Amino acid sequence: MASGSSLPDLTVAEDFGGDWATYEEALWAQFRRDFLLSRPQWEGWDVVVDRKLGPHGREVRFWHLIEKGEPGCSEDERRPEYDRCERLTWIRYILEHPAALDARSWIEKTRKGTKVKIALPDFSYLIVLKQARDHFRLITAYPVDDNGHSRERLRREHARFGSV
Repeated sequence: MASGSSLPDLTVAEDFGGDWATYEEALWAQFRRDFLLSRPQWEGWDVVVDRKLGPHGREVRFWHLIEKGEPGCSEDERRPEYDRCERLTWIRYILEHPAALDARSWIEKTRKGTKVKIALPDFSYLIVLKQARDHFRLITAYPVDDNGHSRERLRREHARFGSV
């Protein structure tokens, strides 16, 4: 990684005996530490998560950060994605150390509001925030699959919208 900084180690299922329930509990504990018991900061602004509860009494955002679904699918149709799970610890770190990672960020204005996108320099991982009046809301974060030229699309977006 650029500038001598590196991301936290991956949190892999094998470290929890490959047992999904144990792994999910560890991911939940990480999510609580990083987003519920304290708030990360990005560029001096709090980053918050929606407290709406989903399955098992856990925030919907937690499930969104560790599961994947096809566009337009219901929350019930989403399924765990190990690449997302493994990188849950990266979200707060990237938000709080963008310069050390040489992260790329840009603003995208849409009808639904202003989004900030933050990517690793190679566009292999993306965080999306939505701007609110006095904070940002964490919308999603995920590894970017390059099969459909998604990384190139993000590079073009960054070039078009410029850096924050």
